[in-house]
Amino acid sequence: MPYDFWVTAELFYETILTVLGIMGALIVLILTYVLFYARKRKRKKILVRIAVITLLTIVSISVGGHLYYQDYLNEIRLVNPLVRDRYRTLTGYNYYSRSEVVVYTNLNDLESLRKLSIYSSDLIEEPIDYLGKGQHYYFFKNNNGKIFKQISGVEFSDQVSEATLQGEKFFLTDEKFKEIGFINLDKIMYDKILIPIEMEGKEFKVDFTPDIPATEEVFLKWNVQ
Repeated sequence: MPYDFWVTAELFYETILTVLGIMGALIVLILTYVLFYARKRKRKKILVRIAVITLLTIVSISVGGHLYYQDYLNEIRLVNPLVRDRYRTLTGYNYYSRSEVVVYTNLNDLESLRKLSIYSSDLIEEPIDYLGKGQHYYFFKNNNGKIFKQISGVEFSDQVSEATLQGEKFFLTDEKFKEIGFINLDKIMYDKILIPIEMEGKEFKVDFTPDIPATEEVFLKWNVQ
């Protein structure tokens, strides 16, 4: 989605459409008053005609704008403090609070990011060693010899020859989006761990799993959860 289209669509839905709605409501009230309380028939007809034409114009602008900009609605619902520091309101931009930003900082929102056309991504792969499964977890070792565990998002495949941690690094398709608060993500969004299918039956015995860190505690630049 082009930058200019996003900006005008955001202005339309968050400001213009609201103003048109208020104007439409006022015209309906005026029209109701004229129909029931105006005494002079000629003036009444003129006022009714003006009100109806204005109301139809507002409806036409609203419907036409919605049909033109509706793709924006499919994407704005995917936007949160993980990717943007502000949101549009009737009078302008408001910034998310620090607490909201912190909550979203470590969020894995891979599926939403894939649907946002203003972002593109690079596939990131990191080789790891698969130790086996035990006590509900899959156990691995990174290149530094650190053992870690993962409970979900693990797949066995005949398309890989070694265990691989896979994710995506997202960046804006147009740097202009930074002007309205969007960011290039520093974190990598975890997708899955692929393990060679011939290792599917491998087991790993461990006495006390809480001593072993989870994936996100070892790969600090990845959003796993």
